[in-house]
Amino acid sequence: MTKPFALGAMARLLIVGIALGAAAWAATGAAEARLIARAGSIYVDVTPLREQGLGGYAEIVRGDLTQALQAEYAGRLRPGERLVALVRSLSLNDDGGGQTLSSTNDYLDGVVTLFGPNGQVLATQKILTVSPTSAGGAWYVPGAEQRRTGALAQSFASWARRYIPG
Repeated sequence: MTKPFALGAMARLLIVGIALGAAAWAATGAAEARLIARAGSIYVDVTPLREQGLGGYAEIVRGDLTQALQAEYAGRLRPGERLVALVRSLSLNDDGGGQTLSSTNDYLDGVVTLFGPNGQVLATQKILTVSPTSAGGAWYVPGAEQRRTGALAQSFASWARRYIPG
């Protein structure tokens, strides 16, 4: 008799687990919806950067790019339109103080898409922006890497505005 009861308890635990998982999934969607609402009609997706192990740095990129896109598109998007930028990769190369033979450029690769009020794609464009490693100032000054991502974000947003006027 205990085995059927144990199975029933296991089934109840499974149902509770599924319910908790569904609640967490719904909360994640709600959090993204709040983020989109807070950022106006602009959303930056850095999921590929997080999947590459860039975690907290991905959030810095998201913040820099969101701010740059908001500045470029301020008052230009129509009601209901949403601009989504997917950041696919980021490459910050070694500056080496000008003493290196490697690339002295940083790269930000992504796709920007403008959605209409009904979710229809109005325009989409792949963007690969390049910025010199020196864009962040002297490599030994604290914060140089974040200034470099800020320069990449500004460049990306500028190209997005040229391709997708809004």
